[in-house]
Amino acid sequence: MKSSILLLALVIFAFCSNVKAQSLPFSISIEALEIPGMPELQSYVWASYEGKWLLIGGRTDGLHQRQPFAAFLAADNNTNMYIIDPQTFEIWQSSVVDLPTNLEEQLQSTNMNFSQVGYKLFVIGGYGYSNSAADHITFPFLTVIDVPQLMVAIINGTSTDAAFLQYENEIYANTGGQLNYLENRFYLCGGQYFEGRYNPMGPDHGAGFIQNYSNAIHSFVLEEVNSEWQMSDLITWTDVDVLHRRDYNMLPQVLEDGTAGLIMFSGVFQEGANLPWHSIVRVQESGYSQVPAFEQLLNQYHSAHAPLYSELENEQYNLFFAGISRYYYDEQNNLIDDTEVPFVNTISAVMRDNEGNYSEMKIGEMPDLLGSGAEFILNPELAVSSNEVIQYDQLGEEQILLGYIVGGIKSSAPNIFFLNDGTQSSANTIIYKVFINPGSTGINDQLVTDLPPFRPVLFPNPIIDTATLTFHLPVSGTISIELFNIEGKLLFQLYKGFQSAGDHAFEIDPGNIPSGNYMIKLSSAAGESTLRFIKK
Repeated sequence: MKSSILLLALVIFAFCSNVKAQSLPFSISIEALEIPGMPELQSYVWASYEGKWLLIGGRTDGLHQRQPFAAFLAADNNTNMYIIDPQTFEIWQSSVVDLPTNLEEQLQSTNMNFSQVGYKLFVIGGYGYSNSAADHITFPFLTVIDVPQLMVAIINGTSTDAAFLQYENEIYANTGGQLNYLENRFYLCGGQYFEGRYNPMGPDHGAGFIQNYSNAIHSFVLEEVNSEWQMSDLITWTDVDVLHRRDYNMLPQVLEDGTAGLIMFSGVFQEGANLPWHSIVRVQESGYSQVPAFEQLLNQYHSAHAPLYSELENEQYNLFFAGISRYYYDEQNNLIDDTEVPFVNTISAVMRDNEGNYSEMKIGEMPDLLGSGAEFILNPELAVSSNEVIQYDQLGEEQILLGYIVGGIKSSAPNIFFLNDGTQSSANTIIYKVFINPGSTGINDQLVTDLPPFRPVLFPNPIIDTATLTFHLPVSGTISIELFNIEGKLLFQLYKGFQSAGDHAFEIDPGNIPSGNYMIKLSSAAGESTLRFIKK
């Protein structure tokens, strides 16, 4: 997931609010479901038809390894197309290896962009090994899949070729973005072009690669003309400061004025820092904008998610099921900031009220460190809006099945990246049924209202000569920056002085201290934060 040097774990003992999330009018509950023979899948694409699921692409392993020679191995590609019936537990499958080359290669890639519109599944891009290119590439294709036709062919064991149409365009060379359909237009938002072997040290260390974030939203129309799909009316918005993000969650919305929209939630990575975004971006036919006065701290990486809307209250509820996040709550309900960006078990909700204000709540926990690269497959019996938002007011008053969390990565520990040899995580085969309990708020936890103080980041880490320390000072005042050894003994003071509230950057020179592990402590009237670093 990381594309350059990762930082060491940072634990901040935060001042956080324990205000109850009284505004969320329901709770959720989780029930495990095991289907014999369920495939191991994460970061795949899916569609549904007549209660059955179609699963294509993605990977059969867990978190990708750090070493370029071991990362994103073709042997761990999912080379099968699966149909799952969650009611009868029947599973059908068909291989992609007999399809034409471009289809075979794209449809076993990971992090494709996809959207189902009616009976058609639109799939764009994806990253993986290409035999024809003899390299890992981002595939420049749009593939349109006739879902009922493909399902019939797979179930009957006949040729699947006729269910696919494929088109090439450089705009389609995108992985880790999100594709959605809104008001007769498609929106391909964020993502990146990645070519070559992944290397966490960057393109200049060993195996090189090309990585270009799209920094863009592409809005376009796809029309079927004489049995061929044509792109028209392409509009592109480019913004490095706002749209430089990938591997995030994008959920359809009903906005406070009643119109349909989309929101790009969080994602990775910030420009100039190997950390998730906090901002969220509203997308409409008229353009895009950052949502003011709100920062998303929980569930920042792509995970299973579900949107709900109450027309009676004019409120939108967005649910996120675990995954990966910079922030999480410890057992004492302290909000912890870990810049290694660990796997978490947090279930959260981001709510919009009728005045357009957003708040974030922890509402529960998954049974394990699950959810990254998972998908939420909706109960087809629920009423939804034209852009697939669940209609909360029509759920009734009794507990009802909302949908299923399917696939994704299961991790054995929060932070496994630096020791990952492929055995610390796996693709999850247990399905989780998600029930909603209208009128019950028993498992709602706390409202996330306050950021931890400082949010310090040190880069590079390990340090060879000097490094840059960035931090946020919540209030103006005197701040002290001190250097400690790993046993907690003060070595010397790096800085002490008055600074105004806001973001700051300091050059850190640790001097001639020996190689080893150390700590930097920031303290002011707002509190204290401590981070660890390595001196080489």
